[in-house]
Amino acid sequence: MRILFIGNSYTYYNRMPETLAHIAEAKGMDWVVESVTKGGWSFAHYINPENEMHAPLKEKLAQAWDCILLQEQSLRPVDGRETFLRTAEALCGMISPRPAKLIYYVTWGRDDASPQLEKLGISRITMTEKLRDAYAEAAARTGGILSDVGGAFAYTRAHFPHLPLYHTDGSHPSPAGSYLAALIHFHAITGALPREIRYVPEGMDTGALKEILRCAAEFLAENEKSAKK
Repeated sequence: MRILFIGNSYTYYNRMPETLAHIAEAKGMDWVVESVTKGGWSFAHYINPENEMHAPLKEKLAQAWDCILLQEQSLRPVDGRETFLRTAEALCGMISPRPAKLIYYVTWGRDDASPQLEKLGISRITMTEKLRDAYAEAAARTGGILSDVGGAFAYTRAHFPHLPLYHTDGSHPSPAGSYLAALIHFHAITGALPREIRYVPEGMDTGALKEILRCAAEFLAENEKSAKK
């Protein structure tokens, strides 16, 4: 299976795409996982032919992919929703042929002490909800599905508050946060989760990873129950 990420530092922090590939490899799956990323970049940057990453992205999109995951700049769906929706449609227009799965990587609200929350006049939970709502509309417009990492962050903070999901900047993911993201993406791609930990990223221990896997499983089960109501 060939998988491409398009995004920024929320994608490349802690080498998350590589972690996803290792998780798949540990399950006996042959995945090629690649990415086009640049720190702080939005969909608007990628679709602009004058920007430096536009040509490399076009080269990648000329290849065949089974899944493409799209991750927008972390604030844009909240403080510039219409721009986000318009540029998401434009970016999807660059993708030809279309992959079997087009997946939106839903990011998370900033951590509680983040000054960005004060500037926006909202809470972490409200930002998380606004992000999911905006991504859901983009997915509906473009025929995509969601990988709701932001929802998994919120669930983990509520039920497993001792797990540190955020980098010290209150914005980017910690190694644990990136591992959780990789698990949610794995589920979005395959419809399943690993049952046990067979790949341990450098600097993490199996105890924490088992808790993160439990978080992911519980969050996804709760989501499935809610969808059936």
